[in-house]
Amino acid sequence: MLRIRLYLRRSHADQKRGISIELQRTMCRDAAERIQGAVTGEYIDDDTSAFRDDLSNRPSMRQALADARSYDILLVYNYDRLARDEAVYFDILRTLERAKATARSATESNEPLGRALSGVLAAEYSRVLSNRMRDVRMHEARQGRIVGAVPLGYDRVDGIGVPNAHAPLVRQAGDLYATGEWSVARLATHLGLNRYQLDEMLDNPVYAGYSVCSGQTFPGKHPAIWDADLWARIQAVRRQRRGRATRHAPRHDPLLTGLAVCADCGAPMWHQARDGDRRTYECSTTRNGRETGTPGVVCTRNIVRAESVEDLAIRWIIALADVADLSALASAQLELPAPAKRIDPTDTLRRLARAYADGGLSDAEYERRRTVLLAEPAVEPAAADSRMLRALLADVRPLIEAATNSERRVILRAFVSEVWVGRNTIIAFRPTRLGAPLLGAAHASRAWVLTSGCYGGPGGDRTHDRRFKRPLLYR
Repeated sequence: MLRIRLYLRRSHADQKRGISIELQRTMCRDAAERIQGAVTGEYIDDDTSAFRDDLSNRPSMRQALADARSYDILLVYNYDRLARDEAVYFDILRTLERAKATARSATESNEPLGRALSGVLAAEYSRVLSNRMRDVRMHEARQGRIVGAVPLGYDRVDGIGVPNAHAPLVRQAGDLYATGEWSVARLATHLGLNRYQLDEMLDNPVYAGYSVCSGQTFPGKHPAIWDADLWARIQAVRRQRRGRATRHAPRHDPLLTGLAVCADCGAPMWHQARDGDRRTYECSTTRNGRETGTPGVVCTRNIVRAESVEDLAIRWIIALADVADLSALASAQLELPAPAKRIDPTDTLRRLARAYADGGLSDAEYERRRTVLLAEPAVEPAAADSRMLRALLADVRPLIEAATNSERRVILRAFVSEVWVGRNTIIAFRPTRLGAPLLGAAHASRAWVLTSGCYGGPGGDRTHDRRFKRPLLYR
């Protein structure tokens, strides 16, 4: 008896009529009885569009393809349930064929020509529908209606935005940001908003009384929360702050920027360039007169020559490559679980907006996914690749000799997150996840000395200074 699995997909959860999951299941089971097969399972992708060129948002389809060797037929209501993109559609058919399985439709012809035509027609219908939806949304925007997700501060009434109880909060956000005294992160914390939500809000012309569709703006019928003068001042601040990232590169390229830490008080050290190209790293407490390091610790005005400590750091990287069997010892420790890192959802939000503009998402689906992304940025494990470690160690000497300081800094950051700097010398290093097994292996070979998570070069005397939050190793 033929082994049959069902694949059921509904595009939108708010779809009240049409091909529901239950209707698809009933029709597919009737078809399974006609071909005298046994249904051994089903895969369901609910509230999922197939108008994409990949399967990243369809876990059940990916699982169905992975299980293809455990059944003979993947039965669908009609072939457009598989995909609405020709490349993806025919790739699914080829994947099933390689696994000695096949796809069949409960309502369409299952001849090879009919199956091929169904996939092409489904893709063409999706393109026509997408263009039609894009035209409908553009027409609504020209009429002054809010298109897409309703922004914070408005409710949608017959397509027109009506200010709600959150409108005063939006007005306050605009007034404060327009002063130029608030960063997005600090203002979001002050108002109890999500940082990414506020960042998106400050670029949204809807608050200035416009309707927006596919990057074009039209006069809106809804009342503006930000008047024209406030909107202009907000955008002036945005342009000014974006322009800061496009300034010319500094004349000097300090190696230890963002890595140097004062060994006297534990505060960050800042690179300073003076007349005659004299470069130094200075403790930040020395520069601003405030206590930014370890509480209760008085800095002894730690100022060091930049060239001396940078040269020590470069020689330290090269010395690591000379430790025998260091790569093999370190790579074995990289199999431990990696810590999680938070992902900035900005790019995902842009892709979601493009998919919505192309007609691939309904209003409800777009609002739901956007709300989820803004609620809390996603978390994924930070991968640790032992191949990166081996490649760095194998080529570190020629890389360091030929690299600029910017390129050397990338290599250094792969190994350490902090460089503790004393009077014209490096006291200790705090390793990254890649660097921890590397320096641990060096410590095991007695090339380096370990104390409380920090590492120092040969000759360390294991001295602990209890003033510090984290004990350090002194040479």
